[in-house]
Formats: sequence, C-alpha cells, structure tokens
Amino acid sequence: MEREFAHLVSTVTAELKKIVKERMHDLDSFNIVLFGRTGAGKSCLKNAFTGGDGTGASLDGKPDCTTKVQSERWGPIQVFDTPGIGGSMDQIDPEELEKARRTAASADVVVLCFDDSNQRALEFQTVARWIGDYQKVVVAVLNVKNPKWRLLHTPTIATQVADHVQHIREELARIGLVRVPVIALHAQNAMFANAASPYQGPHPQTCSANLAAYGATRLFDLSNMAVLEELLTELIRLGGAELRLGSTHRFVTASVARAASGFRRLREEQGRLVDVHERGIAETIEILGRPESEELLTSLTELERLRGSQFEDPYSSRAARFGDDLLASRLTPLERAAHERALTFIEEAMAARTTPAERAFEKVVFRDEEMEMAAEAALRDFHRFLERSFDVVVHDVYQEFKNQKIPPVHINAARGKWLYRAGIGSSVLGIGTTAGTVFAGFIAANIWNPLGWGALGVAVIAAVAGLAFGVAGEMSRTRATRERERALASARASAREAVQRMFTLLGERIAVEFGKVQQAVLAEGVTSPVADTIRRRAIMGRCADGEAVSARFHEDVPGAPHDPQRRAEEAVQACESRRGISSAWGRRGLWLGETLPDVPSARPSGPRDPDRPDVTATLLAFAASLPSVPQGVSRVWITEVSSALGDAALDRSLRELSRRTEPSIVFCGDYDSGKSSLISRLFGGTLHIRISSAPETRTVSEYRHWQSLTLVDTPGFQAYASGPSRETTLAIATASLVVLVFTPGLTLCDPVDLDCVLRGNPERAIPGRAGRTLLVVNRADSLGPDPEGAPAEFATLRERKLEQLRRDVVRGGHGVCLAAAPYGTSTPEPWDGMHEFALGLAGLREQLKVDHADVAVLSGGPILVAEYGARLSAEATELQGAIGGLSPAYQSTDRLFNEAAALVKERKEALYHRVGRLMDDLISRALSTESAESRNALIHRLEHLATDTEFVGIGSDWSQETIQKTATFLDVCERRLARQFDRPAARERFPELKRLSEARRLSRHAASPAAKASNEIGKIALVAQKVEKFALSGTPVARLVRGAGPALTLITGGISVYQLVVDLRGNAQHESDRTKAIKSLHALGDAWAEEAIETDAPLLQLAEHRDWLRSVAFALATELGQLESDVAHLRERMAACANLIHRAETLLGADPQKVE
Repeated sequence: MEREFAHLVSTVTAELKKIVKERMHDLDSFNIVLFGRTGAGKSCLKNAFTGGDGTGASLDGKPDCTTKVQSERWGPIQVFDTPGIGGSMDQIDPEELEKARRTAASADVVVLCFDDSNQRALEFQTVARWIGDYQKVVVAVLNVKNPKWRLLHTPTIATQVADHVQHIREELARIGLVRVPVIALHAQNAMFANAASPYQGPHPQTCSANLAAYGATRLFDLSNMAVLEELLTELIRLGGAELRLGSTHRFVTASVARAASGFRRLREEQGRLVDVHERGIAETIEILGRPESEELLTSLTELERLRGSQFEDPYSSRAARFGDDLLASRLTPLERAAHERALTFIEEAMAARTTPAERAFEKVVFRDEEMEMAAEAALRDFHRFLERSFDVVVHDVYQEFKNQKIPPVHINAARGKWLYRAGIGSSVLGIGTTAGTVFAGFIAANIWNPLGWGALGVAVIAAVAGLAFGVAGEMSRTRATRERERALASARASAREAVQRMFTLLGERIAVEFGKVQQAVLAEGVTSPVADTIRRRAIMGRCADGEAVSARFHEDVPGAPHDPQRRAEEAVQACESRRGISSAWGRRGLWLGETLPDVPSARPSGPRDPDRPDVTATLLAFAASLPSVPQGVSRVWITEVSSALGDAALDRSLRELSRRTEPSIVFCGDYDSGKSSLISRLFGGTLHIRISSAPETRTVSEYRHWQSLTLVDTPGFQAYASGPSRETTLAIATASLVVLVFTPGLTLCDPVDLDCVLRGNPERAIPGRAGRTLLVVNRADSLGPDPEGAPAEFATLRERKLEQLRRDVVRGGHGVCLAAAPYGTSTPEPWDGMHEFALGLAGLREQLKVDHADVAVLSGGPILVAEYGARLSAEATELQGAIGGLSPAYQSTDRLFNEAAALVKERKEALYHRVGRLMDDLISRALSTESAESRNALIHRLEHLATDTEFVGIGSDWSQETIQKTATFLDVCERRLARQFDRPAARERFPELKRLSEARRLSRHAASPAAKASNEIGKIALVAQKVEKFALSGTPVARLVRGAGPALTLITGGISVYQLVVDLRGNAQHESDRTKAIKSLHALGDAWAEEAIETDAPLLQLAEHRDWLRSVAFALATELGQLESDVAHLRERMAACANLIHRAETLLGADPQKVE
C-alpha cells in the first residue's frame, strides 16, 4: 500500500512535469491529434494535411500499420498520428500507448477518425477514456471508402453516409461529447490529391488513374478535405491562444482531478480494509481480552490513538468465561466421584481397623487416566472454541501438574482398636466369672451345709464382679467407638482437603494453559492486523492530505477561459456563414458532402473488365471439406436427455430442433459488414430488408425457401456492448452452414466473437463451427483500389485479404471476396462475385439436407442443456449462498449453546459441590463430638437443613453468582436483552424433604453407656441382697429359692453372654447403618440442591435460553442439511448435463477442420 501511494504521487508528479516540458516544447505550434480505430484512414489524413508522399499508410492492406506516435508539421500546426484502436495494440510497446494517450490528452484539437465500415462500441469507450475526461475540442471525420462517393449521383450512398454520421453523433453524445461537428470525406483521395512526388504510398495505379481523370485540385475538392481544413483554420483564428491555454488548463486540472480521485479511491479502499481489520480486532479482543505483551499493547494503543477511540475492553473475555465454565463442567464431576471414592476408601480402612499403606489413598482415589482425559478434553474444547490451530502436548501438561505436592491423607484406622479389644476381654471375663459362680453355687446348693452357703456368698461376689467386668467392657467398647469416630471425622476432613487441593491444582494448571493459548492466539491473530491497520490509517491520512491539496488547487486556480465545444460551434457557424448556408439541406451538403461538385463525365482510364474472383472453385473445395454426421443419432441423444433430466420444456425445445424441414445458412459478422445486403442479393432484390449503415438488424430473421434453404440474418457483432444475443448464438450453433462476413478491415470482429463462432465456448457448450464456416470479405469495392480503374491492384489486394484471412482467422479455411452492393448500389458488377456465390450455395443444398436435423440437435442441443445446467448451477449457487449465510449463524448459535450448556452444568456442579461440603462438615462434626448436646444440635441442623442459616447462605451466594454469570452471558449473547433477576425466598427455594429421618441414625448411642451400666449394676446388687436375706430365713419358700439359686445364676450368665453377642453385632450394625446414613444424607443434600436448581429463576432462565439456542441450532442444522441435500441433488443433475454434452460431442464426431 505504501508502494501504491508512492506510485500514485510519483505518477501525478511525473505527469505534471511532462505536461510542462511538452507544452514548453510545443509553444511554437498548434497541435492536432488524429485519433481513432485502426484502418480508419488516420495516416492518409496526416499525409493529406502535410502533403506527404504517402509514407506511413499501409502498402499491403494491413489495417494496423501505425504502431508509434508520428508527427509532421503543417505550417504552424503539428499533426500527430497515433496507433489505432482495436488493431494489434497488444503488440504495441506499452510506452508508445502511454505516449499516444498523453499526446491525445495534450492536444489542442482532437480529430476523431471513423470510417464507413461501422463504428464499434470499443471505439467510443476508448474515446471516452482517453479524450472525454480532458474536455478537448473535438472534430469527428467519417472516412467514406466508397471509391464512387461524390462521383455517382445515387441517393443510396448519401443515405448510408448520413446514417453513419447520425450514429456517430448519438454515440459521442452518449459518452458526453455533445455538439461535435462531423465531416464526411475521402481520406485516400485527399492523400492522392496532395501527395508529393514521387508517390510512395499504397495503390499507386489508383492514385495515377484518379489524378489523371480529375486532376489534383478537383480530386481534393471531391475528397471534401477542404471543409475539414477550413474548419480547423477557423478554430485557430477564433481562439488559438485560448485553445492552447484551455488545453493546458484542462490537462493540468484533469491530472490533478485524477490524482484527487486516486487519493480518494485509495483512501476509501484503505478505509474499507481498515474497517474490516478493526472489526476483526474488536471481535478478537472481546473473545480473548486485551493482550498482555507490552509490544502488542503498545501497537494497539497507537492504533487507538489513530482511530480516535479505544476498543471496548471487556471486564471478562468470552474465552475466560468459557474456560471457567469449561473447567467447572469437566472437573467438578471428577472431583465428586473422587470424593466418593475417598469416603469409601476411608470407610473400608476404618472397618478393617488397619492403617493403609503409603500412597494407597492416591492410587485408589485419583484416577490418572480419567484426569488426564479430562484435561485433554478441556484443552480440546477450548481449542475448538477459539477456532485456532495450536498444538499442546496434553500429557506433558498433566505430568507437570502431577509433580505438584498433594497434602497426604491421614487415616488412623487403628485408633480405639485396643480399647475395643479390652472391652471385649472384660466382657468375656465377666461372663467367665459368672459361669464359675454358677458352678460353685450349684455344688453348694446341693450340699446344703454352711460351707455351701459360704460358697454361695463367694458366688454372689463373683457374680457381682462379673457384672462389674461386663460394665467395664461395655464402657471400653464405647470409648473405642468414640475414638474411631473422631479418627473417621479427621480422615474425612483430610480426604476432602486432599481431593479439593488436587483438583484445584489441576484446574489452575489447565487455566494457565488456557491463558497461554489465549495470548498465543491473540498474538497470532492481532499482531499483523494491528500493524497493517496502523500503516493503512497512516496512508489514509496522507491520502486525505493529498485530497486537501487537490481541493485547494482547484480553489486557487481559475476556471478554463472558454467552453471547448462552444468554440467548435462558433467555428462551424463561421464556416456556414461565410458560404451563406442557413438550411439543414445546405449544412448536409457542406459537412456530409451531399452537394456534389461538377464532375467530368469521363471515368478514370484503365481496364474496364477486371478478372472475376474464383468463387466457384473455393465453394467446391469447401463442400468437399464439410463433415458429416450419421443419420438418426440425434434421436438417441434426445432420448438420453429425456431419461437423465426429465425436463419437459427442454424436451420440447430439442424436438423442435429435430423437426426442422430445411437446412439453415446463418450469416453473421460485424454490423454493417453487409450481411443483409448479401441475403437481399441472393433473393434477387425481392426481399424488403431494411439496410442501414447504423446497427439495424436487432433480432434473428429467417428467410425461408431460397433454393429449399433457409437464410438467417443476425444482429452484428459489436453493434451493442452486450455482445451477441442468445438467439444469435443458438442460430449460429444450429446452422447447417455459417457464413462469417468481414469488412475489408478484417480484424474489426472482436476476437471473443470470432472464437465463439469458430472455436466455440466450452463453458457454455457452444460448439466450434470452423468446419462448417465459410469466410466472406464483403464490400470489396472499399478495399482501396478501384476495381475498374486499377483492376490489377484490386485483384492483388483481394488475394492479400483472403490470405490474411486464412492466416490470421482460420488456418487453411475457405474464403471468398464479394461485393453485395457494388459502390453502394444494387446494380450487379462482373467483379462482385455474387453470381458464382449464389450458384455455389445452391449446389450445397442436397449435401446439407442429409444431416441438417442431426447437426441442429447435436450442435444446438448442448447449448440448451448447458443453459438448463446453468439454471441448476444458479439455483445451487443461490442455495450455497444460503448455506454460506446460515453456516455462520449455525456455528455461532451452536457455540453459544455449548457455552450456555457449560454454564448451566457449571452452576449445577457448583451447588452440588458446596452442599456436599456442608454435609461432610456437619457429619464429621456430629461423628467426632463427645457432647450429646452438640451432637443433638448438629443432628437437628441436618434434620432441618432447608432452614439452616449456613445452608441458606450457601444457596443465596450461589444464586447471586448465577445471576451475575447469567447476566454476563446474556449480555454477550443478546446485549440488549439483559434482564434483572429476582431471587425467591429461601424457604421457597429449599423446601423440606420427607427423608430427613435418615439423620436420626446418628443418635443411636446418644445416651451414656457408663450411666446405663451403673444403673443396671445397682439394680442387680439390690436384688441379690434381697435374695440372700430371703434364702437365709429357713422358710420352705427360701429352701426352694436356695435350690433354684444356681439355676438363676446360670440364667444370668447366659443373659450376659447373649448381651455381649448382641452388643458385638450391634456395633457392626452401627457401622453399616452409619455408612448408609452418611450416603443417605449426601443423597438428601443432592436432592436439596436439585430442588434449588429446579426452582432457581436465573438458572431456569439460563436453561431456557440454552434450550432455545439448542432448538435454533437444531433448526439451522436441519435447514442446512436440507440445503446441502438439495445442492448435492442439483450437482448430480449438473454432472448429468455435463455427461450429456460430452455425449453429444462424441456423437457429433470430431471436426476434421483443425482450428489453430
């Protein structure tokens, strides 16, 4: 872009310097520039002005002789000849073309040269580009090449000239050159009349004959050159100095205006690119945040200074928010699962009452593969979010993370183990003591002596001791249970800390990688656009300065001293006034040469009967070279088309082609090349065809039943800027024979048109018709030499034209040179070749009839199929455009849906996590406390968790965070639809659940076991005293009791054994119930969290927005799928069209006429 700006400035500077230099050099002369199409007669006019010897004019009929700017003086006037438009301009040195443009731009007067062949759109486009922008004084001339112009008194020739002049005026007015005087003249006769001796130019025999017949003066008058000289002289007389000053002024101001336009174009172009870049930079910053690199940040600040505003700095970038949500959704489920495994591991270790081996906890709880996969998935999701290519070795990231120190988990599973075993031993000892007492009491009771009663006492004492040992055992077991519960609480807290620390470290490490990726993508995606935008904004500033300088120049420099075309009108009026002309007829007579001078009756001396052209032999050779097509193959192809495409309209069109009754001969070529004249002559003048020098034939016209042939007239090539119509193209393609008509200039046909006729156009399935094309050079009387006055020169030039045609147009083609309207009349001449041409065409009738229908179908049918395929392609392109429009919408919607889903999942997991931590804390405290009151209070909190202050606070904080995150997301998703959210009351948010009774499993041992044992022992001792007193009383009942005493003692011992077994089983059941209770409480916590999630308005709104995005994404995906299916179906049919076109080419056969 700097180079473009520098080139623009240097170009303007160099151009202005050249203007000054050239104008200083040309101060002593008045500059007239001849400008126009190749072959229009510019070089002849230069020789006529300057009295040259004919040098520079084409000697051999080539239409592009002048390849460099040439100049000669005509008194004080400098006459410049320039390379022609539409000749071999691609072979001309670009510097010479630029010199020609500058010469035309710096001229005082521009003489636009046209001829009576035709005037093509390209001519006027070039005139507008090279001449119109500089507001030059313009005079147009029409070089009438008819050698009998102004010699034969026929209205036809005058009408043709008038038509040409009117067409030139209309086209010049269309490009902004209004009121341009147009003068008809004969440039060749003017050159002959003013030629210096010896004459070195073309057609010396014609020159000698015309000079001999009319003399130099009379020939000069007949050429009408004097009128042009008079008009130019009057222009110089009326304001030569003003014309020179105005020319310089307009050249300079036009150059400055072009420079200003260039500055404006460059600034606007840079502005569009800058706007694209800055939108991309703003979007990137919104996604990734501002850069951290000092260098990039400095560049961004400089760009913000140049643009006059800062890029919006998001509080939190979309990537950062997405990363947070992504980590939460990926890691929180793993953390919960790890926590569950940790609790299970602890429970199993406590149940086994063994301390786990070192690092056994980490191996069981932390599953490396799952965590590594989660890290990889998170990084890949983040990568997809950024839609950038980057390569992060996830394994290395995770290994670096694993090296971080994780706090150890302490599980004192053996704590209370010995107290528990001691309690069991005491209970067994108590049971054994009781058993011994039973045995001793049994002996003593049966002996019934005082010693027995002593033994009974000992037994009673032993029983009491057994009870004491039992109570002590129960107390030891209870204390051991307390110690284990405290150890369990400590292990759970340690496990929770270890799991939390592990996943915190993992999240931090992945977040660091997220940040690295963000900054890398930001640097990659923004550095170059920022630097490029800074440069482009600097260029915009310099362009604005250039525009300002140009504007000041136009303000400071006064306007042109006159209207250039006004001077031309004044000169025209002066010429007409001097001659006393005031009527339209008089003006036509002066400027168009319709006022005929006195012409001698004698015609130029020379042979009166020139050789006839060898048209017959050419047509016979052409007939022998015509390719043939097997009969009936077109019906096979039509059937294949119908089967493959099944389009009724296409079938009808193809069958219409197959039903043609006559072979068709299509005449095509440039307008005013004489196509209509040829057809009219073939019909013997019986047709009423409007023949005009301006574009007249606007539609394809068929003239049937000429020798059982249909002759088709087509609009001329280059008559209109749009090019040949579809109707013309189809007529040429379906013709049995094509007659390609040229003017004597030959190269006037646009190469694109020639290629389309001869070589075809594969993109449109237009077949090449070279093998069926006959080349015709019409208007032979305008070649230059007079066919009657200089027949040898005429015959020589005619052969040269045909040779050039075969060399440059169709290698080895067949061509003839004709004159359908000799000298512009309908009178036949022996040298015009039309009689032989008519006989030769008629002789082709039977040969063309054989396969004319097959040729029409197989040559024109592919065009119809290609058009059908083009319609399918247009429909596919339209659908592809719809896909292109929907795809970004789908991708954006899908991305927003994924972000919304990740945010919803993160919010849920966050609440589950917090509630789970609270449940863990309450359970651990309930298990570890020794105070019944504290335990009951904790149990009460668990039973009424929905109204617990801490629980409600967690829910409130979580809800507030949800509101903020939801608002942020909705602001990103729909900036104008941010809403305020009202949180419901805590009671409504967290209603009580029915399963609260699960918390009561923790109150199984709420009463003190020691107090319970003391009460039981006291009761047993009191009963024993009463029993002993009653046994010593000697009553019959006492004796019965004494006999039953040992049995009672045995029963008591059995009860103690049973009680010990029950206690042992109870402790095991307690362990199981406690585990179930903890799991149930966690399930209750999850249920409370789920209830909160289901009733939280902000989260529900977020979920609703997520579902809406999902439905939109699904609808878009469905629509995209349908569109892609339709496109695929269309492409299948397009492929079928291509196959059918290829099939038609195969059936038609290769054209033996090679086109090079």
